Amino acid sequence: MLECLVYRSKATQPFSCRHLFLLLSRLAPANRKIGVTGWMFYHEDHFFEYVEGPAGALDGIWSRVRSDPRHGDIELLSRGQVESRRFGGWSMAFHSDSLWQRLGLPGYSLAVRDDLVALLASCGLAADLNTKSLSA
Repeated sequence: MLECLVYRSKATQPFSCRHLFLLLSRLAPANRKIGVTGWMFYHEDHFFEYVEGPAGALDGIWSRVRSDPRHGDIELLSRGQVESRRFGGWSMAFHSDSLWQRLGLPGYSLAVRDDLVALLASCGLAADLNTKSLSA
């Protein structure tokens, strides 16, 4: 059974570009191994993540996020069954600040607030992100 999980959190310490790159370098192969795909949005110390895959794999991810000291103010926004993958071609798509865009790294793109709002709306979530860092 395919499920999706959407959460947001605030980094307990700022993530440097190097730290994010190393994190994503580990996440992508680990996600492929367990059949998980998804999208991560990081902006001004806030994470929003949408992951999809087998229920057991998402249980493990959610457990790790909740116990990870790098995440604070963690909030589960949505969890439920999905008919098909939204990010089937991405073990972890990633959007962040413009530095990633300037570096021209494949698989990384500029953080666009509207992309996040559209993804949350497609999951049946309100567009009010209730976070200062993402306000217009």
